[in-house]
Amino acid sequence: MGIASGQHGYFTTGQALNSGYSDSLLSHHVKKGFFLRAHRGVYRLRDFPSTPREEVMAAWLAVGAERTAVSHESALDLYGLSDIIPIAINLSVPRAVRNLPKLPGVNIHTTTRTLGPGDVVTRDGLRVTSVARSIADAAEKGTGPE
Repeated sequence: MGIASGQHGYFTTGQALNSGYSDSLLSHHVKKGFFLRAHRGVYRLRDFPSTPREEVMAAWLAVGAERTAVSHESALDLYGLSDIIPIAINLSVPRAVRNLPKLPGVNIHTTTRTLGPGDVVTRDGLRVTSVARSIADAAEKGTGPE
């Protein structure tokens, strides 16, 4: 599954279906241990090498990649702009999004400020809030300036 290689070995049920895997074939590969379930609807190729911050990719896919951006301290960490090690993965979604999953170690921030094209960039295969937006979001949340 080629798409997984650009996502740290992770893929969604929808991506598997679009790649020609039926539900039963996906289930078969999970039972055989070739695919590992990371979150509901998110799987990982068993033999894919571990990568730094792969858990961010898994959470981002679980919340919904098309509507979600890595944000706050997590985004600053991806940019290498902060010495703070995030205690949780921070993701931002529009406030109108409903039925968000509850994932351990993940803070989902809802925002009324739209995540427009100038607010989001792609970095390491992830949608990430821009540097300026990440700094503003972290400061608004109470992260110290250091």
